[in-house]
Amino acid sequence: MQPRTRSGPPPRGADPGRRRWLRALAAAGLALGLALPRTLPAQAGEVAGTVVDAASQRPIAGAQVSVQGQQRQTLTDAAGRFRLTGVQGAQVTLQAQRVGFARAVRTVAVGQTDVTLA
Repeated sequence: MQPRTRSGPPPRGADPGRRRWLRALAAAGLALGLALPRTLPAQAGEVAGTVVDAASQRPIAGAQVSVQGQQRQTLTDAAGRFRLTGVQGAQVTLQAQRVGFARAVRTVAVGQTDVTLA
């Protein structure tokens, strides 16, 4: 007579190491799933350039440059240069203003680093 073979899962408690390993794997998967954001944030880029006087083309220091519709703004340095990081979208509208000068508005591509606002 042949011994009877059993198909299916091993008897309860037959391999406690394997069960612990599976529980740990399931817990790690659950923790990872809860830790990941539900949606991936859009890639943020930068825009950089110079603010100049429209008539003389001389740089304007201390001008405020901002991205319309976003909470991104900076001031130009002594050479009129600015750099905005963390800018969202493919295209944005920049606005530059300083007391005594007309406001400059221009739409540019995110990633552009040679913008001139006059």
